[in-house]
Amino acid sequence: MSADGVVLEAHKKMLSINWLKGASIVLLLLNQPTLIKNY
Repeated sequence: MSADGVVLEAHKKMLSINWLKGASIVLLLLNQPTLIKNY
């Protein structure tokens, strides 16, 4: 694998991790109102 390929793979991993973080934050925000309602 060339150096460019390694960099590309690293970028893909970073993007997927960031996407997962973003998705979990959005889910937390969406769940916030329901949590407040339950109290």
